[in-house]
Amino acid sequence: MIDTREGEQSGQEGMDEFPGSAEGKHVIGAFAGQRKGPSLICTAGIHGNEPAGVEALKRVLDTLHAHPQTFSGRLVALLGNTEAFSQGRRYVEKDLNRMWEKDRIAQLTAHKAEDLKHEDREQFELLEVLKSATRGNPGDVYFMDLHTSSADGPPFAVLNDSLYSRSFARKFPLPLVLGFEEELRGTLADYMDSLGHVSAGVEAGQHTSSLAVDHLESLIWIALVCAGNLSQEQVPEIQHHYQRLADCCRDLPSFIEVRYRHPVKRDDEFVMQPGFRSFQEVESGQLLARDRQGDLTAPGRAFLLLPLYQNEGEDGFFLAAAVRPFWIQLSAWIRPLRLDRLLHWLPGVDRHPEEEGVLLVNARIARWYTLDFFHLLGFRRRPSKGARFVMVHRKG
Repeated sequence: MIDTREGEQSGQEGMDEFPGSAEGKHVIGAFAGQRKGPSLICTAGIHGNEPAGVEALKRVLDTLHAHPQTFSGRLVALLGNTEAFSQGRRYVEKDLNRMWEKDRIAQLTAHKAEDLKHEDREQFELLEVLKSATRGNPGDVYFMDLHTSSADGPPFAVLNDSLYSRSFARKFPLPLVLGFEEELRGTLADYMDSLGHVSAGVEAGQHTSSLAVDHLESLIWIALVCAGNLSQEQVPEIQHHYQRLADCCRDLPSFIEVRYRHPVKRDDEFVMQPGFRSFQEVESGQLLARDRQGDLTAPGRAFLLLPLYQNEGEDGFFLAAAVRPFWIQLSAWIRPLRLDRLLHWLPGVDRHPEEEGVLLVNARIARWYTLDFFHLLGFRRRPSKGARFVMVHRKG
């Protein structure tokens, strides 16, 4: 049900009408202020078995309506996969958070909604709502996708490593995880980032944990402050929200980067060893899981992320390494110099003949140019075949 009620201090100025009928079922609620300002758009339940984000958004909206403040801009709360959510399943036919590549969206929008079903229809409807929510905003648009996982663990933020998204996410008292964008194609956060919006994903803990709801509620309040919708003084418990998240993440590195993803197919008979949690350190050779091929062990010392303890899902686990703050700061200094415009002069590096900001790198010739070197200058790797790999320059 759409909830766009306003408190005593809120008005309709700058508040677009959301689509009705089928698209409207994706709107959990919205809150608009009298003052023009940024829009914070939050999605939850894009995986239907992750209800914590929906509950957290409802809590925040209820508080805003019950205790109105002088609010700038607006908060929009959206439900992702409504059909899967009603069934308590990750998805019905396919993962809605792996479908947001621009070519696929172009093909999808050539159809009519009534000709689509399941996740295709969910995506079509959600696209219409997102277009409405981002159209004609007088301020910046911030986007957060709220998630939980089948394993326990501390909350953390996932972001595409653009400078503007990094600047926003660094204000959260959470570890920041880079590199998922190179391992997972077609995520909603990646799509919103490609449109130029400041975007981040958040993993808050185990699916059914009440702590995961608390973590996400705290994060939403903090995001409203960081985006500029509210001041810290307008959120009486803001220090409690910061401390709640900081306590969960004590002694964890500020930045880590995903270096390995173990894919899972339905007939792999994949079984994760019991007892693992996100951000647990594993040692080289340690047994992590088993499948029909045998034991799956850690290739080296690493942080384990999102071990799979559910029947649905294509990601068995991820392994990541800490990133020294020096390299994060160095990239922030270097990227504004736009040295990326000179890279095509290096041996083995060519511009893509059709796509701007894309380089083709011959790994046999450019063997001295490591992936970390391209990351430093703001590139990410796109999956490719053959001797050349494709590097795409991030916006921002």
